[in-house]
Parts: sequence; structure tokens; C-alpha cells
Amino acid sequence: RGGGARRKTVSGFSVDQNAATAFKARVISKSQSETDYLIEVLANNSLFAHLDDRELKIVVDAVQREVYRKDEWIYKQGDYDEEGDNFYVLQTGTASEIVEGEHEKTRKLGPNSTFGETELMYCAPRYSGVKVDSAEVVVWGLDRPTYTQMMAGMAAKKREKYYEFLTHVPFLKPLTHEERVQLADALQPHRAKDGDLLIEYGEEGQWFYIIIEGAIEVFGRDKDGKR
Repeated sequence: RGGGARRKTVSGFSVDQNAATAFKARVISKSQSETDYLIEVLANNSLFAHLDDRELKIVVDAVQREVYRKDEWIYKQGDYDEEGDNFYVLQTGTASEIVEGEHEKTRKLGPNSTFGETELMYCAPRYSGVKVDSAEVVVWGLDRPTYTQMMAGMAAKKREKYYEFLTHVPFLKPLTHEERVQLADALQPHRAKDGDLLIEYGEEGQWFYIIIEGAIEVFGRDKDGKR
């Protein structure tokens, strides 16, 4: 297309770390079934998979329910909001994500689909548009400023908590402050259910665990390898 406006530059979203740490996310009332549904969907999304259960609940509390009708655009390709575009979870209904251009692309969206991830992370025009196909769709939206402040605040608090744990691990005492911070940042939550096996006797060790919540049982072996 000739003579069009210049495409806005993709950029990140600056965050005041002190403000992020003190940030209190909004809490929008939801039923238990809605909360459970959103936790399940977001836990399997790459943007939120690193969060623990408590942090996921904070995100779920902040998302807002929206309803759109057939042929409405949830957003259009090229839309741009400096204050922050939304990320969405589609709960019910169907829609189409459309990338217009010389080679138009369409992706069908149904229940449990997510969209708008890129614009949640970066200040950029919408790469695609999303139009409602069914009589109605129910979506849950999260705006970029809320997401950015929550993620930055959670990361800072998690670093502080994990760092404190690491200071009490004897074999990590030789680490410098910087090394301990890097290790704290590298730790990721792992959810285990009652009966799950974390470490198998005789297997090569691959993981280092810190128990944040709950309790575990450790079973030894005798000289014959019997439990």
C-alpha cells in the first residue's frame, strides 16, 4: 500500500520497579467455576506457565469478562492503544483471527483459545484482527499495563523470597550475591500432587528442589536396594 502512515515501532513497556512491587492488582468478582476455568487455561499458556498457584490467582482476579455479538470486531488489524491493548481468553463461542494483506490468513478460534499475546508484551499495532463468528462470544481480557506491573512485581517478590531460601542452603554458601540472584531468577515453580514421585532412586539427578509449600516423604534404601 502506498502513502500509508509509518508503522509504529515495536517497543517494550518501561516499569518502575518500586511501583511494580507496591502495585495492587484489581480484583474482579468471579464464580468459583469461572476462577477454576481461567486458572486451568492460563496455567497452560506460555505467558503465565512460570507462575505459581497464588500468582495465577492474582492474574485471574484481574481479568475482566466481555461479551461480543456476531460480526463484531473484538479488535481490528492495525489498532493501537498506547495505554495498553488486551490479551484475551475465549471461553464460549467462535471467532476468526484474520491477517489481511497479499496473502490473507485466517485462524479459527474456539473455546479455550487465547489471542493478543504479542500486543500484551509490546507496544505495537495489532498484527491481526479478531471477528466474532457465532451469535455471541464470552472472552476474558487483561490489559498490558496491569499485566506488566503484575509480572514485574511478582518477579521482584519471587526473587526476594527465593534468594532468602538460597542463603540457607549449605552447599550454596560459596556463591556470590550476583550468582545467588541469578539462581533465584532461574528457579521455576513445579506443582506436585499427592503421590507424585519427584526423585527416583538410582536415576541420574537432574533437578534441585526447594519445598515452598506442603511436605514430602523421603524413602531410603537398604544395601540391597530395597525400600
